[in-house]
Amino acid sequence: MNSYAKSSSAFACQYAVLCLLSSWVNPAEAQHVENREGPSYALDVRLHITEQTNYHLNVTFTNLSPSDLTFFSNFVPVGKFGITLVLIETDAEGTRLPSGVIGDPPLRPPVNVRAGEHLQGEINLNKRCPKLVSTLEMRDVVVFWTYQPEPRSAPPLERTGGWLTIPKLRE
Repeated sequence: MNSYAKSSSAFACQYAVLCLLSSWVNPAEAQHVENREGPSYALDVRLHITEQTNYHLNVTFTNLSPSDLTFFSNFVPVGKFGITLVLIETDAEGTRLPSGVIGDPPLRPPVNVRAGEHLQGEINLNKRCPKLVSTLEMRDVVVFWTYQPEPRSAPPLERTGGWLTIPKLRE
């Protein structure tokens, strides 16, 4: 098999996975997660751009349960072990952009989300992915995200996820 065929085959596989993930959820709608045997929640993830090249995800977690949920600070959606992000270039290979996790201070009090209330936060994509802006100068970037709440007051909740596109910078 020549290198072009290998590259095309790898791209076809990655493209199929991305299409499957893309059909998973509409990125513009909050994800309501019903848990059959426990708490339920909604998660809304939206792109916010400031000063043309500062990219943030605004994240809102809503406790839809009849009781409070308490989290270790690192396990809230915007905490160190919160949302998992994968950023992909829209090039032929579907190249994954290198990204890192930015840690919380080690000792923070637990976070309580009362029944029916919201927890809001922000994830700075420029800090998580230093090559984001330089990539956006060439092409769009797709952000895939997934989150499974792990409250200390209940068993882990159902996982949810989605995606959104960051458009290429205009010249």
